[in-house]
Amino acid sequence: MESEEGLATSAAEMSTAEIATEKRTGNTSDQLPIICLKCGTENDPGMKFCGNCGTELGDNAAQPAPAKGLQKPQSSKSKKSKKGLVIAIVIAVVAVAAITATLFMTVLSPQAKADRLYEEGSYAEAMEIYQTLDRSDEIDAKMSDCRYNLFVSHLVTDGPYKTTEGYVTWTVEGYANGDIKCSLQEKYNGGVTAGNEMSYIITIHHGSTTADFSASEKIKILSQSMNESGSGKLDLPSYSYGKDITLDSYSNTGTTAGASMIKSNGSVVSKMIQKGLKGAISARAAGATLADLGFTNLS
Repeated sequence: MESEEGLATSAAEMSTAEIATEKRTGNTSDQLPIICLKCGTENDPGMKFCGNCGTELGDNAAQPAPAKGLQKPQSSKSKKSKKGLVIAIVIAVVAVAAITATLFMTVLSPQAKADRLYEEGSYAEAMEIYQTLDRSDEIDAKMSDCRYNLFVSHLVTDGPYKTTEGYVTWTVEGYANGDIKCSLQEKYNGGVTAGNEMSYIITIHHGSTTADFSASEKIKILSQSMNESGSGKLDLPSYSYGKDITLDSYSNTGTTAGASMIKSNGSVVSKMIQKGLKGAISARAAGATLADLGFTNLS
């Protein structure tokens, strides 16, 4: 009995001693593994050298093992790869859009193509297609508008059209908003005893059936003088050669006030249309007609 009790006591003392020894050396199962900072290998607690690369493991090498499921930071290579993917997707979307637009134009009917070009302001291309279609009031109107816009475009690009006869100069100008201005300027200087300045202007507005008209004249004969000016509206569809334009506003001053030159303007206006507008249409070779400009009663 005494012998058995002694053996039990010795075993208990040995277990206690072993546990104490393990605590002193740090060799317990509840310690964290040691991570090698050089190769990242996990080493058992208490090891002095890395079991993988042999690097000495110091106190600074001990650290917790990464928790399961914790993702490592993305490398710069991975980020570049994602950025490249995004760029590739954007390029693909643009390419698909361009192809879709091309296919859409391909399947459109000829008139739909022409209408689309017309709306985009591609008047020459639209005209080429309209000329191949069966005529209708709608197509005729769009073709006329194409010719009008092409005429204005030539005037803007090539500059004003001018022609001179004696003391008179006719000028036709085009503007980006679609307006057309036809003017007549006459200037005669006879010295201190005589002189004459005359100005007539017709401004046609794109899409309007009326044009603005203004006129002025200054006359000097010996000691007599007169300054006259006025403005009104020209009805484009109903106008015929030789017809006077009624002035809505009028003024007349000077020593010979009362005489009128610009109220009887039919012959001058007719010359402006024939010498100015028709001359510009012919010179710019835009294929337009006076009817395209709104003068449906003239040829």
